[in-house]
Amino acid sequence: MDIESIHAIKMLKAMAYCNSRFSALAREIRGRDEVITVSQRLECLIDQGVTFIEGYVDAELDSGKAIAFFLEIRWDDYYWFIDSSVLLNDAVGQDAIVKFPKRIASTLDDCTNQLAMAITDLLENASTIDIKRL
Repeated sequence: MDIESIHAIKMLKAMAYCNSRFSALAREIRGRDEVITVSQRLECLIDQGVTFIEGYVDAELDSGKAIAFFLEIRWDDYYWFIDSSVLLNDAVGQDAIVKFPKRIASTLDDCTNQLAMAITDLLENASTIDIKRL
């Protein structure tokens, strides 16, 4: 197998890992009494010519608000940029409850490591948020 294929497989495995962790989070959140519905997605998108990967677990709450555990991966010719946050949506708009530091990586190995840490941050934070108080 050529080196490009090996690198592509590494990134696909990292995405599959993120998706499986998001799925586990969605299952856990569905079990909470104050949660009405949960949606989960991890996809590659193009917006205005810019390609990026976006993932989230979004929970609609009985309070009329929604909480989203959000991940975004972008890149340019030199770096990978990984953003993660916990967002609260209500009738007024969207606010970040938790905004994790932006992660920047210059190699694929560093990117997949940073991505794993970003997902871990989101999931560990999920267990500390008291949804009833939102």
